[in-house]
Amino acid sequence: MINTTKIAKNNLKQNKSKSILIIITILLSTTLLAAVGMTCVDCSYQNKQRTIKYCGTQHGVYTKIDEKK
Repeated sequence: MINTTKIAKNNLKQNKSKSILIIITILLSTTLLAAVGMTCVDCSYQNKQRTIKYCGTQHGVYTKIDEKK
């Protein structure tokens, strides 16, 4: 157990820059995925709001209706 711990510590010391680059890569990819997800949700919300603005909230509209009909 002690040997394994020493090997792990030495490996971290030797590959410090590699470990930092891996951490930065993971952070950037997580940020990118979150940004894409939030953009998709926002586009969907804006599309729904635009539809409500131009068409209203009703499900249907009667046209060309007079008193007799």
